[in-house]
Amino acid sequence: MIYIKACPKCKGDVEYTVDSFGAKLECLQCSYTVDSKASAKRALDGSDGIEIDSAEAETSEASV
Repeated sequence: MIYIKACPKCKGDVEYTVDSFGAKLECLQCSYTVDSKASAKRALDGSDGIEIDSAEAETSEASV
């Protein structure tokens, strides 16, 4: 199953796969991977905790 624009890191498309190691969610664009049920739920709900402070974003833009 593919979730469109569901990646909490890059807003890319996320694929849900099940193999011999278990289930996982993996972004097709940036390869961000979630492999636990709790992490998968947080990732799909958009509350994965990945946030960029505005000061941190300005600093990284200024250094480029």
